[in-house]
Amino acid sequence: MWDILVTTSGCDLYDRIQMRLTLVITTCLCMAMGMGWTGCDSPTTESTLTLQPPPEPDVDAGRLHPRILTVIEVAIDAVNDTPGDHSARLELAQLYHGNELPRQAAVTYRQAIALDHDAPRAWYGLSLLLESNGRINEAIDAIGTVIDMAPEYAPATWRHGYLLLDLGQFDEAKRAFERTLRIEPRNAAAIVGLSRTALATGRPALAAEHIETVRGYANSPYLDFLLGQAYRRLGRVDDAALLLANVQGVAPDFEDPWELEILDRGESTQARINRIDRLIDSAELLESMNATRAALKDEPDHMVLLNRLSHIQNAMGNHKASLRTLKRALRVDEHYAPTHLGLSYRYHAGDEIAKARAHAGRAIAINPNLARAHLQLGLMLILENDPHAAVESLGRAFALGVQDVPSRHQYAHALTRIGRFDDATRQYRLVLLLNRNDGRSWAGLADVQLLLNKVDEARESLLMGLACAPDSPHLKSIADAIDKRLGTASNRASGP
Repeated sequence: MWDILVTTSGCDLYDRIQMRLTLVITTCLCMAMGMGWTGCDSPTTESTLTLQPPPEPDVDAGRLHPRILTVIEVAIDAVNDTPGDHSARLELAQLYHGNELPRQAAVTYRQAIALDHDAPRAWYGLSLLLESNGRINEAIDAIGTVIDMAPEYAPATWRHGYLLLDLGQFDEAKRAFERTLRIEPRNAAAIVGLSRTALATGRPALAAEHIETVRGYANSPYLDFLLGQAYRRLGRVDDAALLLANVQGVAPDFEDPWELEILDRGESTQARINRIDRLIDSAELLESMNATRAALKDEPDHMVLLNRLSHIQNAMGNHKASLRTLKRALRVDEHYAPTHLGLSYRYHAGDEIAKARAHAGRAIAINPNLARAHLQLGLMLILENDPHAAVESLGRAFALGVQDVPSRHQYAHALTRIGRFDDATRQYRLVLLLNRNDGRSWAGLADVQLLLNKVDEARESLLMGLACAPDSPHLKSIADAIDKRLGTASNRASGP
């Protein structure tokens, strides 16, 4: 069944129509050969179709949770009750897809396409399956069909661009990403795609320009990685080293509602957790609460679900309930590091710093690679006025991949306190690479330069800070310190 689609090429209207007809005819022929439906004399008329039953899960009994099998059986019954209903086939295909049964999903998507050739969501699901199976040329054909049917659906166009990019078709990829931006001018996936295309074609300055643009309204370590790559090729070696330190080049999942529609069909525990996390990220707290409680009915002692419930309760302002849930989780399993980290956060919020520090330390003892626990411990040690220990914990957190900019500022400040001025300077410069409008970090950088008796550099940092963050109160205090060092109350409005 994976060999149904054929590869075609050509971007003009004639070739696209020919390609789509070939795909449809191929689907029909395969169905007629026993792969989906028989009787191909008049495939567009439902009454003339003799549809084959939908595929069964056909997996080991222990592979799928009984809950998943039950949902699939209900969907299969719905298809058998109305065999000519495209929507029932599509729902079953998405169920198979969302529950990681790609062979059954592919068959059912094609059955849905046979019932309605102009169904973009069925073609879209099929294109995602083909892409995940490495069938890039066929995925391009399928996503091109989607674009013909739904030309204003932006994710289809940027996905088309990334597929072309994978094949090294850079000009075509660039046109696909530009098409996305005509639909959504601030689409991060398309701008990142243009940046990658520019890097691949030897234009690092253009790549940096694209990333600097998107970083104005999107945040991801992957953006830092791409910008670092561009800076390195431009010869900005120091800036590149700062950006690339401890950053992995893993692309994020860009927003794609049709893909989420498929993922939301997943009924495994992990799929349910992923769905809850998406609801939390989009601030749909009531919906995430309902989804978490529903999942806990099936698995009342699941540690991840209990921790999610506590997080949601806290976000909804029910701090006591959040703490109670974490204590319940601790009774279930006292060796689960995220529970101790959650307790550290809750005790920190209640100004119980000693308890917060203790639970952060316990989380690290259980899982030494839990980056956020090292970060939390470092912040608690700062509150307990132990900058030397704080620097050690914060350094470990950033080495493990934490990308929190405000905490990096605190790391730089702690480095300053213990006299590691060169390291502090590097950290402040990294913060300012990530956010030039951070007045605190301009002030911190100028402060380090003053401590090194580099008064002119401190004044230059002050002026740059005032240009980027003119209302920052932190810059006012450092300006007074510079004036005092210079022995004059100079009028900074007149410039250096």
